[in-house]
Amino acid sequence: MDAYSVVEGLEPQSVFRYFIDLSKQPRQPGKRKPCSDYLVSFAKSLGLPYEQDDYQNVIIRKPASKGYESAPSVMLQAHFDMICEKEEGLVHDFDRDQVKVVRQGDHICAEGTTLGADNGVGCAYMMAILADNSLVHPALECVFTSDEESDMGGAAHLKRESVQSRLIINLDETAVKVCHPGTLKVDMVFDRETEEVLPGRIFRKLTVGGLIGGHTGGYAMAERGNAIVLLNRVLWNLRREMDFQLLSMEGGTSSPSVFAREASAVIAFDPPAEAALLRVVEQMQALYKKELKVNDPGVSVCLTEAEGGEEALSAETAATLLELLLILPDGVFSMNKEHAGHFETCSNIGVLRTKGEQVFASLLIRAITAEKKYYLYDKIVALCDLLNVRTSIGRDLPHWEEQPASKLMEIVREVYTDREPSMSACSLECGYFQAKWPDAEIVVLGSPYYNAHSPSEYFSIEETKYYWDHLLEVLRRIH
Repeated sequence: MDAYSVVEGLEPQSVFRYFIDLSKQPRQPGKRKPCSDYLVSFAKSLGLPYEQDDYQNVIIRKPASKGYESAPSVMLQAHFDMICEKEEGLVHDFDRDQVKVVRQGDHICAEGTTLGADNGVGCAYMMAILADNSLVHPALECVFTSDEESDMGGAAHLKRESVQSRLIINLDETAVKVCHPGTLKVDMVFDRETEEVLPGRIFRKLTVGGLIGGHTGGYAMAERGNAIVLLNRVLWNLRREMDFQLLSMEGGTSSPSVFAREASAVIAFDPPAEAALLRVVEQMQALYKKELKVNDPGVSVCLTEAEGGEEALSAETAATLLELLLILPDGVFSMNKEHAGHFETCSNIGVLRTKGEQVFASLLIRAITAEKKYYLYDKIVALCDLLNVRTSIGRDLPHWEEQPASKLMEIVREVYTDREPSMSACSLECGYFQAKWPDAEIVVLGSPYYNAHSPSEYFSIEETKYYWDHLLEVLRRIH
């Protein structure tokens, strides 16, 4: 079936078709060149000047429309990489296989994988504007950044002199956003000591799954389930009922910016204790169904047979791991007093690995000020020190401070009469832009997407049209 048939007849047609084009490109963070080169080819096809830097950011420039030659130029910006997650058991190679875009009523979504609406929709907006000479706008610098989803390396490496615009419109979040938190990734490791599995023991695998997952900033206030934390609670309660050895414990994928949708542990125990194990699993399944019936109703706690081994984590290593996961802050830590309904600080334990010579965990902090971010970081380091767990900073990204009233915001308020400016819960690239160009006026005017960073990601056809029309109106009024 023709991939474009999914969006046939939808408006704005060019936006949807360019989104399909992007869905054919490999867009994993860290593997920048294929999609970057595709964007260069796109610029060449339009005969527009472009710049591709060493970090594979692409800037495509378009002259002002007639009558707008003296208007201040505008930088439009979105990132082209995407979080690549798939449903358990699905065979899909993100380096080679096209994301299969499907339509379900008003929703555009993907078949079994993340969709890449984050931030493919923003990129498609820019491509559609660049390709349409009937639109009215000032001179444009359309900036397609790389590696936002890993460490925002594209924005960090974007050269200050490459952009002349001092009006910046980011398209990576729902309009109208005027500030966002910074993030700090904390990596934690300690030595993995082992012991022999006691003779006669049997092996079982505990799995917590069925969770929605998604972006840990955008859905922090939804308090969705974290499979790593939920599994640790099962094991913590199990310790009260029976003696067992922990062979392994794994959870999450590759990024702590994503809620862990699944986590599993393999344990060894004496056969008579199986009745206690079944009882605890049943109790925790019932408890989680009650606790998460609104925010994560698909949660499940499963017990299956497992292949064992001769080696388990030592009692001390297992205790350190379970205690660490118990006391690490996870979820909303403090509430925002200026923007109602938003967090001030939050954190997420997103990655856990126990194989190899070390136990590894990764946690992501989000905070609206640097002071709050480092305060929570200091707490984490202090408790890790108590457990002899080593810490390091994986990445440290700046927040975007809310700016006083500006001419750009006056125009935005005139156009978006039904949208009150608010804080973005996500950490966008605007913090880097504010640091590079302190005199710039920055606003976020993207179109919304939902359940980002999970296979249930989607965006709305109707909303895409609404935000497209409003973005074009803002550009039309800048003169």
